[in-house]
Amino acid sequence: CVHVLSEDIQRDPDRLHRYLRDHAIDFIEVAPTVLAQLEQAGLTEGGSCPLPLLGVGGEAVPDSQWARLRELPG
Repeated sequence: CVHVLSEDIQRDPDRLHRYLRDHAIDFIEVAPTVLAQLEQAGLTEGGSCPLPLLGVGGEAVPDSQWARLRELPG
């Protein structure tokens, strides 16, 4: 199922994180900048990520972000 989100949700990391959680989304593709905002909103809280698959692209991924992603289980 494809979810097309409003710009309001897309631009608000807290709302986007809640949407992902509340709708049991299992895949997103985002830019590293958006992923960093989602991390701050709690996406990887507790050292895990609820998404079984995560696409990151569109801009260079910082080494520090790759390191954090490698530490996540799965």
